[in-house]
This record gives sequence, structure tokens and C-alpha cells, in this order.
Amino acid sequence: MEQEKAGHGWRDRHQYQCLKCHHVTGEERVGPRYRIMDHFLRQHLSLDQAPFYCKICLFRSFKWEDLRRHTTSFPRHKMIMRDKGLEESEDFLVKNTNPYTVGPRDVAPVPSITSSDTSRSSCSGCRELSADVKQLKGLWTPSSRRWRASQPPTSSWPYQWSTLLV
Repeated sequence: MEQEKAGHGWRDRHQYQCLKCHHVTGEERVGPRYRIMDHFLRQHLSLDQAPFYCKICLFRSFKWEDLRRHTTSFPRHKMIMRDKGLEESEDFLVKNTNPYTVGPRDVAPVPSITSSDTSRSSCSGCRELSADVKQLKGLWTPSSRRWRASQPPTSSWPYQWSTLLV
């Protein structure tokens, strides 16, 4: 797994996707794993499914330490405590006995594809498309918007070349 050194520790460079958003709404929610996990926790889990939450401000987290830390660093929590005249207490912090476990059906890594991957790919369609794009570079002139050759390149790729002749 590739990693890079961030300002505050090692960070995973792989991209992850929220599959619930993808399958339900068609939205492509992609980002680093920690952001997608936070998104899933806040958008798709109710309080009784979150591993830890605060009864006062409804803050949710996967770790007890993060929940405890939010009492001093989360502005919304401080404002609600001040407005209601409440004293800080761990009585407001809840640990669920049976939380939902986020799994591979909820969040999944997005395969990274680079241009060098397509040339070495076992997918014949990808190799053919890559070859066709290289061939097109020499045949299409952007200034005249016409083909240099009398016919566009033939290919087994199931794409309608006529759509490129706009």
C-alpha cells in the first residue's frame, strides 16, 4: 500500500468510495479513507448505530478518545453546553454496545488506473482503445476539425467513430 508522509503522520494515498451513495443516489463520493469513513458515519449511520456519540451535540466518532476530545475542541458542543448552563460530564458521552461495523459493502478502495496501466492491461478493449487514441493523434487536425486520411481508423472497440466527427 502506497503511503506518503503528511504533516502529522503517515497517510494512505489510495482513494476510497462510499458505495451507499454510489448505489442509492448515483453520487460519486470519493476521497481518502478517513474522509469517506467520516462521511459514512455522519451521513448513513443513526446515533444508535454509531460506535460513540454525544447526547448533547450529536457528535459521532469511531474512537472513544475522539469523542472525549470533542468536548474541548468542538465549538458546537461548547456553545450548547454554555447555552443550557450544563457542566462538563462524561454522562453525556455514549458508547454503543452493538455498533454498526462499516465493511466492504459500504466503503471500498477505488482501483487506481494510470496510462501506463492501460498499455499493460490484460483487458483487450483497454489496449485497443489506447492504440486507437495514439493512432488518432496523427490523423485528426484540430485546426480544420477534419480527418487527414479519407477514413477514420477502424477498430474492434465498440465506439461509434462518427461521434468524434463533430
